[in-house]
Amino acid sequence: ALRQSEERFRGLVKLSSDWYWEQDAEFRFRAVTGDTRNLLGIDRLEGLRRWEIPGIEPTREDWRVHRATLEAHRPFRDFEYEYTDRGGVRHFLSVSGEPLFDAQGRFTGYRGTGKDITTRVRADLMQHLEHTIAAELASAENEIAGTVEVMRTICQVDRWDCARYAEFDAQRGMLRFIASWGRSEEHTSELQSR
Repeated sequence: ALRQSEERFRGLVKLSSDWYWEQDAEFRFRAVTGDTRNLLGIDRLEGLRRWEIPGIEPTREDWRVHRATLEAHRPFRDFEYEYTDRGGVRHFLSVSGEPLFDAQGRFTGYRGTGKDITTRVRADLMQHLEHTIAAELASAENEIAGTVEVMRTICQVDRWDCARYAEFDAQRGMLRFIASWGRSEEHTSELQSR
């Protein structure tokens, strides 16, 4: 009966999530199931806290709120965060968890499930990007201004520092610089000098 119950539990976890995880009272992973090694590109999560996973930037306000939830030993649902793998590709994850307590009511850690939501988030970002770019092009004063706004939007969505646009000059047989956008003047002037 115990084996059947465990098999049912594992089956439900597989249907509802990409992986199951457990953490100790210090929020360090002590068990993780599923294909997280390939997903995160690291060999071992055990012993790490979620915000210590390589490629995660736990400085945003949502991480502060998440950590306060954990320290208050409250359940949480669909906490979404992102990480950048070794190749520079952004991935998006969603985790849900509940606190664990022993028979005396002492907090012993968390358990929960997680999903890779990269495909959905990227689709949402692309749809937003399409609408924003269409609106920017429609309201631009001229072609160059529209091009700069499109570069700005794409850079902000993908967190690039700068972009430039060039056209091929057939008479000279070379690319001719047309426009650029950068997060700072330094980025913009560096692009224009190349």
